[in-house]
Parts: sequence; structure tokens; C-alpha cells
Amino acid sequence: MRKINLFCYLVIAVFLAGSVAASLTSGYPWSIACYNCILCKHTCPIGIDPYGFVKAAISNEPDLYIEASSIRLRLGEAAELDPRLSLKVDESEMTVQTALAKGISPDSEVTVLRMRAKDAAKFCPLCGNCEKPCPVALPIMKIIEDLKDDGKFND
Repeated sequence: MRKINLFCYLVIAVFLAGSVAASLTSGYPWSIACYNCILCKHTCPIGIDPYGFVKAAISNEPDLYIEASSIRLRLGEAAELDPRLSLKVDESEMTVQTALAKGISPDSEVTVLRMRAKDAAKFCPLCGNCEKPCPVALPIMKIIEDLKDDGKFND
């Protein structure tokens, strides 16, 4: 039984070390302090989940897909942005590629469900509502501003 416990502790330690290393390379070592309390989730006026930006910083992955439930685009604009973007079209969830393959007009208006963090940052109004309820006072706006600049994390 002790060998199993030791193995579990070792796996957890390796996972945490990897997370810390990734957050350090993204330039946001404080992002690891987020414990996903979801207090910020319902504050975004355009439906972007701010934890998605933090999760992208923790993993140093600006292409990570995050929830963005109230952004509306023309299908053609969505295709230019990211063909794998997840959409809601006529009450069905699908990617841009699937919608176009089904013959839906590029001029049709669609609702975004999930998009890359670097793309979601472009739509962020930088209102700061995501930072206000954070119990650990994480500067989420810093991540969004850096992604908004060039789609990358700045060191």
C-alpha cells in the first residue's frame, strides 16, 4: 500500500512541477495560483470564460480552446479566424468546417461556443470585470492584453 501511495505522490509532484515550469515559461508564474473558483466566469459581458485565459497561461498554450458563448460572427468571418472554431448553428453544435460543408451560407450569423484563447482575446473589451471578483487578485487582464497584442504570451 505504501508503494502505491508513494507512486501517487510522485505522479502528483511531477504533474505540479510540469505545470509550474509551463507557467514560468509563459511569463505568468502567478497563474498557477488560480484554483478555478469560477467567480469570474459569469462576469464577462461577451461570455468569455476568463479561467480559459489563465489555463492557457498555465499551460503556455495560446491555441488552447476556451469557452466564448456570446460572440456572434458571420460564418465567413469565423472561417477566416479559425476553421476549427466551435459554433452553434440552428441549435446544433458544429465546427466552421462542418457548417460550410453542410452548405450554410458564409453570410449566416452564428454564435461562437469555443475558440482559441488568442482569438478570444481579440474580442475582449478589456473591461476588467473578470479581475474584480477574483479572491486571489490575479491580473487576468495582463494575460489578455499580451494575447491581444500578438497572439502570444510575452515573457
